[in-house]
Amino acid sequence: MIEYTELDIDNYITIQSLCSDYKLKEGCYDGVAMVSGVIQSYISRCIVGGRCMTKSNKMYHVNRKLADFDACSLYPSAMYRMLGYLKGVPKVLTNLCYEFLKNQTGYFIQIRIKKVGLKRQFPLLSKYGDEANGHSRVRLFSNDMIGQKVYIDKTGLEDAINFQDIEFEIIDGYYYNEGRNNTINRVIQHLYNKRKELKKNKNPTQIVIKELMNSMYGKTILKTNINRHLCY
Repeated sequence: MIEYTELDIDNYITIQSLCSDYKLKEGCYDGVAMVSGVIQSYISRCIVGGRCMTKSNKMYHVNRKLADFDACSLYPSAMYRMLGYLKGVPKVLTNLCYEFLKNQTGYFIQIRIKKVGLKRQFPLLSKYGDEANGHSRVRLFSNDMIGQKVYIDKTGLEDAINFQDIEFEIIDGYYYNEGRNNTINRVIQHLYNKRKELKKNKNPTQIVIKELMNSMYGKTILKTNINRHLCY
């Protein structure tokens, strides 16, 4: 790791911490603000994990063979294609018009759903289940979202508009308008090529490079901590 990252693993408890310093060293966070407190807590509400559901959320009894498809380097490929990290500090949203928001670099907002024009078997929007059904902390992806308040970012909202034809009103939020730092694209490509080379030569270090790439999200989506919490 000293050879490939110029960082000593003896100085770190977790690989996520090492990744964070590696990205700092490579310039991935140049111009990017570190946030904490109320802002970090608000933005983290817009983070939604992968959809773990069957078609239409139904139960199926399958008696035939299933093919389990996987792809190579899903996390790194996403970081290679991403637009980059938002630069500058978040600004409190006062103009609640979508025409204003759509021209900003990025945003994290709370909206109220007024209409879902297209129903999907794998919906894009989600809510927490009813407490009466014992699912109060289970995230349910649903078409039944009218009247629901949802925290969402720019990509999520644009997808919901394009693929489910939603109508909504904006309640509050934060926005960024200073562009993005896309250095992560170059850095992840470099690590991917290095791993590919090591793997071809049957060098076991390739596994460490793989874990390094997969851990680069770690410090950017930390959960809220009542004592101390920082993320980019």
